[in-house]
Amino acid sequence: MGIKVIQQGVGYLGKKAIELMLRKNIEVVAAIGHQSHIGEDIGKLAGLGEVGVKVTNDVQKVLENVKADVVSNCTGTTLLGVYEHIKPFIEAGINVVTMAEEFGYPWYRAPKLSKEIHTNAKANNVTVVGTGLNPGFSWDFIPIAYISACWRVDKIKARRVTDWSKTSPRRALLRFGKKPEEFRKGVVEGKIPLHTGFYECMHLLADSLNWKLDKIVVTWEMAVSKSFREAEFVTVQPGTTVGFKQVATGIVGGEARIVLELCPFVHPNLDEDGVESGETIWIEGEPSFTITTKWAPVEDGTPLCTVARLVNTLQSAIEAESGLLAVTDLPLTKTVRIREVVK
Repeated sequence: MGIKVIQQGVGYLGKKAIELMLRKNIEVVAAIGHQSHIGEDIGKLAGLGEVGVKVTNDVQKVLENVKADVVSNCTGTTLLGVYEHIKPFIEAGINVVTMAEEFGYPWYRAPKLSKEIHTNAKANNVTVVGTGLNPGFSWDFIPIAYISACWRVDKIKARRVTDWSKTSPRRALLRFGKKPEEFRKGVVEGKIPLHTGFYECMHLLADSLNWKLDKIVVTWEMAVSKSFREAEFVTVQPGTTVGFKQVATGIVGGEARIVLELCPFVHPNLDEDGVESGETIWIEGEPSFTITTKWAPVEDGTPLCTVARLVNTLQSAIEAESGLLAVTDLPLTKTVRIREVVK
């Protein structure tokens, strides 16, 4: 019997999640979204044919009329904000998988709230887990897999360069094509958010190595374009922002032992920007590893992978133990069940 899913959030990534679930023949029994999408058929919203499920903003009505196994949540980033969105489903006995970065490994940044979520999930016998690309895969799951093949690890460094030329309108218009002083002021005042998932990845990596972090230092710098670049939702003129670089450094025993770099750009150009799309992970130890990944097409890599991690985790979350879990508590995928293949 297939699983029944409630999609919560029908923005850019929410639509992608619906599209992937429908393509996988996963039954989406309800969709909850903002006022602007109420009444729209989710199939048409995802660029497919009508399926007879309309978007609503009435959570209580959904809970009263729909039976579901799991919620696919795409409504935000923060632990507190998203918990308020998913709490009614937890208390109704429905599992939740969210792409909110702060759910990736929240126990250090928000121990009190994490305990509350865990206790609530246990009391209602459901699983709550955050996943995605990072946190959830590139900067934690993959390095940890390689760490398991090491005799000794001295240092981990990861760099991720993403092409945001096809990112959501909100992300694009907020960050790119800005005058440098406008961008700087927006970041300082908190009006232009940068990446928030460093802490979760950093702590999960450190815990996997039994390292105690002294502190985490996060820095950023903007990149200003020398050329004209056109993206799906924004135009970048010379002299305006085309990207930024964030670096999180984990200090262990007074030394930089974990370094995570994120570089989102509009059409990153190696000659001009000094970086090109892709990911590289360096593990120094015995033995040492260098792992490089390239996407094709590069501009679609981030949303496609993020949504795939979300959707491919739904079945695992349903079958997992109850509580607030991390991705490392779940198998990598449940698309193939060996015991069924053997039978």
